[in-house]
Amino acid sequence: EIQAKYMAKDYRGAAGSVPQAFIDQTSLIGPRERVRDRLAAYAEAGVTTLTVSPTAPTLEERTAALVTMSEILVDAGLDG
Repeated sequence: EIQAKYMAKDYRGAAGSVPQAFIDQTSLIGPRERVRDRLAAYAEAGVTTLTVSPTAPTLEERTAALVTMSEILVDAGLDG
């Protein structure tokens, strides 16, 4: 369904068809505490590298998102 919409150039429809559970399981989104806890769980599972790709519309907002992620890593004790 998602691919069919995407191939038909219905990009909004394709994006809207992505299950919320998939987005939740594959993205670090939500309150700081939730992101911190998920990062800690990843670290405990042996994950050593993550890619952070903020999608905010402006450079300032993307930079702020990176700063927030850095702060969360420090809060989780994962900054070293």
